[in-house]
Amino acid sequence: MRDSDPIEDQVVLATVAVDATGKISEVKDAPEEILPRLRIAAKNWVFAPARKAGQPVPAEIRVPFVVVTGPLVNPGKATAPSVIFQKKPVYPFAMRASGMRGGVVNAGGDLRVFGDALEVVHVREPNDPARSRPLLHLRDGAVATSAGYFSTRDGRTALVDTRGDGSLGHDVSVTVCAPRALWADALTKVVLADADAAVPLLRRLRAQAALLGGAGAPRILPA
Repeated sequence: MRDSDPIEDQVVLATVAVDATGKISEVKDAPEEILPRLRIAAKNWVFAPARKAGQPVPAEIRVPFVVVTGPLVNPGKATAPSVIFQKKPVYPFAMRASGMRGGVVNAGGDLRVFGDALEVVHVREPNDPARSRPLLHLRDGAVATSAGYFSTRDGRTALVDTRGDGSLGHDVSVTVCAPRALWADALTKVVLADADAAVPLLRRLRAQAALLGGAGAPRILPA
């Protein structure tokens, strides 16, 4: 999301209300000065709706938005990593404070690893999600994956491409490693939308992405 107004680059967590058809009905619980921009960014999103007793029902979810004030691509000029604002998560800091020397927090498949031990991270094969492969070793960082293999309906995934009438994540997955789980999860969607344009933002947040499709080796960004 980009805007000409001078809002500091940041990752913002907002509540997104999804109606029984999967469309966005409201975006709230974010700073007032950027809520209009978040609503514009989310207006064309479509989700697989929540279900109760087998029937679609309205629901609310917490969604990270990457707010970028400048262009993602600045040809000919390198962008140094910069600090962005984010409230510190409870985990893993509370675990460390209690005396734990290491561990893994699994938030619905997104992982936050802390301590010195290496965690082997497996990801599903995009063309055959019943199978998985070891993709990376992670130490003291976060990792998240986004793909469309479990949300595809009538040739479309739940990851809507707001630049047109298409959807993202067909026969491809994106896994991002970053210092924070919130960043990793948000960046997977940015890379799915435009992998090459996402490279400066990956560098800025000290993150790395792996695009996996088919049986070949993953494409790593930044290269």
